[in-house]
Amino acid sequence: MKTKSVRYLAIALLALAGCKPEKDGVFYLDPMPVFEEKKGSPLASDSINAYRPVIGAANVERAFPFGTVNEPVGVRLLEVIEKVTNSITNPSERYNDKTIYEYGASGNLVKKIRQTTKGMIWDINTYEPNAEGKIQIATKVNTGIDYFRGELNELSLFGNTLYESTDEDFSWGLKSFQRYYSNNQNSPIERTRLGFDAKGQLVWEEGIYLDAASSRITSYKLYKRDANGNATFTRYVNGNYPITEHKMTYDDKPNPYRTTGDILLPEVTNSNNILTQQIIENGVITTFRYEYEYRPNGYPSRVQTYKNEELISTREFQYNQ
Repeated sequence: MKTKSVRYLAIALLALAGCKPEKDGVFYLDPMPVFEEKKGSPLASDSINAYRPVIGAANVERAFPFGTVNEPVGVRLLEVIEKVTNSITNPSERYNDKTIYEYGASGNLVKKIRQTTKGMIWDINTYEPNAEGKIQIATKVNTGIDYFRGELNELSLFGNTLYESTDEDFSWGLKSFQRYYSNNQNSPIERTRLGFDAKGQLVWEEGIYLDAASSRITSYKLYKRDANGNATFTRYVNGNYPITEHKMTYDDKPNPYRTTGDILLPEVTNSNNILTQQIIENGVITTFRYEYEYRPNGYPSRVQTYKNEELISTREFQYNQ
C-alpha cells in the first residue's frame, strides 16, 4: 500500500538534471550525471525526483507479463543449455547449465528449474497465480551442493516472492520478498514498488523500507524503452553502492524468454533480442556483444556472448515446436 510520503513525490521530469533531448523528443540520461552529495546520499529526494519518470494514469492496462492476460501462444521456450568458457583462446568448459521451463494446462509458467546438464539442481521456482490476480513464487535452492563429494540435491525453501497491484491505481504494482533461513527464522519483508507508463510498460522500480512510522526509498531502477518496448537504457542506484547504467541495442527478431512469461526475468519485458550492451560502473565501461543463429520463424536457436570481445558463453534454445 502506498503511503502519502511516497505517493505524492513531486515529478520534476521537465527539469531533469544531466538529461538531454533526442530528436524524437524523448529524454535520455547522460552516462554519469552528477548527484548532490552535500545531503549525504545520492538517494536524496531531489535526486530521485530528477530521474523518476511520469507514471501512467490510474487503471492503465499493464503490459505483459504484469497484466492478467497470458500473452504467449504457440511457440514456447522449453530449455536453455548454456556452455560457459574461460576465453576465446582457452575454450575449456567451466560448466554446462540447463534451464527448464514447465507450463500448466492454461499455458501459464508453473515451474522453472536451473540445473547442470548432469542433473545437479541449482534452484527451482514454482509459480502460483491465485484468484485475486496475485502471483506467488516459491524459490527452493540446493543446500547439498558439494563439489568434492559429488552431486547432491537437497532442496530447501529460500524465499517467497509475491506480485500484486496496489490500491486503485494500476499504474503501480508491488513486489514483496521474504527469505527463509535454515533455522526457520524469516528475514524482514523486502518490498519493491513497480511503476508503469501510459502504455503499461515497466519503467521504474523503487525499493521501499516500511515501518510503523514511515516509509523511505532505499534504491531505484529506471528503464527507458524504444517503440518496440525494449529497454535501451537502465540506471540502478542503491545506497552508497556505485551507480550502474546499462545501454542496449536489439535485433528485430522475437525474444524467446518472452514466451515463458517468467515475471522474475527482466528480459521478458523486451520484444526483441539484445545485440550489444554497455555496462557503466565507477567510470569503467564493460562491453558485451551477442551473435545469433536464427530459426526460420525468427526465434534464436543459438547465441554466443562476448565480453570485451572475449567469448564467455554459448546458449542453445529448445522450443515446443
